[in-house]
Amino acid sequence: MARPHVLIIPPWFDIDFNHLFSKSYHRWAADLVSMGFVDVGLLYGEFNPGLRSRQIFENSEVSYRYLGVKSWGLPKAGVGWKLWEHHYISAFEDYVRRYGQPSVIHGFSLLGVIAANAIYSKHRIPFVYTEVLGSMISGDVAPRLVRKARVGVEMAKWVCGISPGMANALEKRFGIPVNLLSLYVDGDQFPARPFPAVPIRFISIGSPARTKGMDVLIRAMKQVQDHLPLSKLTIVCEERDLDDLNNLTMQYKLQGMVELHEPVSYNAIPALLHGAHILVSASREESLGYTMIEALSCGRPVIASPTSGAQFIVREGLGRIVKTSKGKPMSSLSLARTMIETAEQLEQYDPENLHASVQSRFGKKEILDQWAAIYTEVSHHRKS
Repeated sequence: MARPHVLIIPPWFDIDFNHLFSKSYHRWAADLVSMGFVDVGLLYGEFNPGLRSRQIFENSEVSYRYLGVKSWGLPKAGVGWKLWEHHYISAFEDYVRRYGQPSVIHGFSLLGVIAANAIYSKHRIPFVYTEVLGSMISGDVAPRLVRKARVGVEMAKWVCGISPGMANALEKRFGIPVNLLSLYVDGDQFPARPFPAVPIRFISIGSPARTKGMDVLIRAMKQVQDHLPLSKLTIVCEERDLDDLNNLTMQYKLQGMVELHEPVSYNAIPALLHGAHILVSASREESLGYTMIEALSCGRPVIASPTSGAQFIVREGLGRIVKTSKGKPMSSLSLARTMIETAEQLEQYDPENLHASVQSRFGKKEILDQWAAIYTEVSHHRKS
């Protein structure tokens, strides 16, 4: 049996390989190739108003097949959807001319599954669908996207949520059975290391800053200061968030306590985590919380707001979920108390045990083995 040829279609992407916070699908493709199970390609179409010329992006230096297409479009409503789908089908046909026809498509989130279904309608390539957007859980996802995606979700051969909260949200939204299969972390790239010397250093990584609750975290650090005056907080965020966070830092007179970083390369994240004692996720919504998994793999306990993703990841012995009043958002005071308590009890956490625990649930080989089986089954279904 020929091995599957998987084509990944993401909802957003680093089309020109210049965006540090948008490389997760590049890594997914490269890791699948390295496992040797499947042939892998990535296709991304960006069709926006004002782009009058067609641009093609390829990259011969990556281990997988990549094609990005940027062209003129219309807002994704009414006739704009038809044009968007036409462009995506055309981009798919360009991909086939370059790399051959895939046997299965993996559409990520609503735009990915809409594109996959448009391609299926013409070329009958079966597809699977994974949802990653936290707005699907919170209910803030645009209704027009849900309506447009419904047929594609129902036509998908396999539907997946990356956390229990996501799987439940999808089942309620679309009324279909949904599987749970999470994302993964590479344990070799994120190994456990001993804690650094004190003083305590907290770290938070993510974007956008408001969604990630970094404003609440900075206010919490003002309260942490009274109990842990030598502690530090490192925040890694998008450049667009720096001014607002810097203003908050100055407002609370935390210039020596809070350190702001622009995005770093993915390869630099393990060193940042190893240089800290505790990861803090103050997110207002989190479908999973990838940095929490990475931190635990590095042997760092996690403090998190009670999002669906955090409650799935942070089991007893791996950190603390901040307690909140029912129906109310997490307060900076509750977060600060949890940060202080965790810092004072840091000796309870063993980095090697944290690493082993998260790898048993989110290890790269375990997750990709399951995906290889799914891709093979769906590809075989098409032939039969």
